[in-house]
Amino acid sequence: MEIKLVMKRVFLIAILMISAFSAYSQRKIKKVIVEEVGFIVNLNFIPIKNELKHNDLIFKITPISTSSLDEKFVEESKLSGVFEYSYYDKSVNSYFLKKRKGKQEKTDYEFFLEGIDRLLENEEIDIEDHNRLKEQILSYYDKEYGRNIQSNKSASICNPYYIGNKYMNTYKLEIANSTDSYKYFDNQILIQSGDLLSHPLSSDELISRLSQCKALNQNKMESLNRHNLTESIAIPPHSSVVKYFAAEPFDYQDSDLKISFYGLTTPFQWTVDKQSISLNKGYTFYEFEMKWFMVNGKMVSRMAENFFILKGSSHAYFKDETIFIEEEGLNETFEIVSISLYRNLLNFSRTSVKGTDLIDLEKNRREAIVIRANKIDELSKEVE
Repeated sequence: MEIKLVMKRVFLIAILMISAFSAYSQRKIKKVIVEEVGFIVNLNFIPIKNELKHNDLIFKITPISTSSLDEKFVEESKLSGVFEYSYYDKSVNSYFLKKRKGKQEKTDYEFFLEGIDRLLENEEIDIEDHNRLKEQILSYYDKEYGRNIQSNKSASICNPYYIGNKYMNTYKLEIANSTDSYKYFDNQILIQSGDLLSHPLSSDELISRLSQCKALNQNKMESLNRHNLTESIAIPPHSSVVKYFAAEPFDYQDSDLKISFYGLTTPFQWTVDKQSISLNKGYTFYEFEMKWFMVNGKMVSRMAENFFILKGSSHAYFKDETIFIEEEGLNETFEIVSISLYRNLLNFSRTSVKGTDLIDLEKNRREAIVIRANKIDELSKEVE
């Protein structure tokens, strides 16, 4: 009798656990409405005259998208005046082996990096997956790297032509001297669009504006010294130089762009094709939680740490262990690729997801996304 009673209790507990899991994994559908309001502007400069000869010098001017200079200025910020130097995007040397309970162990940081390297080596992920996961891992564990990543992605870090949360109009000036003597050019440039007339901003003006915005730093000072057009410039014999100059943004509405300077009878000129698109649209997203993990067949509530990437969908987004799938992408199949740490074991998963498989619109129910992860073989946190 006692044995039967125990068995009944075990059976009842099992039923309660299954019911609890079922109740959790099937909840009411949750929607998120996102309003997108704004505009998109596309400018195309069609040259009428963009190259001229004056005073034995050949000039060429090109309007450029100022954001295209971001990467150039960031890369130059890593330069040094010493003859032997190095630069590291990540401070790996700051992550040494740690001691715990008398055993030498790899840090979580090192363990994750070893894990994605092993996955790439075994062709379980491709180089794009590897790089995306690596950036997440570095940004999370290496705070200095994370700050650098955010700064390098920000236009304000090194670009002196980004002022007050917007870019100036920027132009590339190429000057070639094919003679046997030095030639000099005085910066007396005028920029015209319709009835608006402007001039290049000097380095002093740019520095003053950046200071007012509290955005002036050493990198921007160096970029100005290297590249910004000065009041007067000497061009050595048989050589060419490239400089940049900037001015306040123009509207370019139904008007050409003209640039001229003192002594030049014919201006540089471009037809400006401006395309504007207004945005006012609402998007409906369905929310799916990722609360349950299957690690080697065992259900756990959460991992110690995990990193995810989404592949194959332009309608799915990831935030705080929750997947948001746009309504028009519910029938689209995509993948969740993850690497997770659980009890000093690294686990990898590649989960195929389709929104319509997770929701029942008639019953107003949704299921949680189940991640089935498995241990990455031959990897140990202990140092051999």
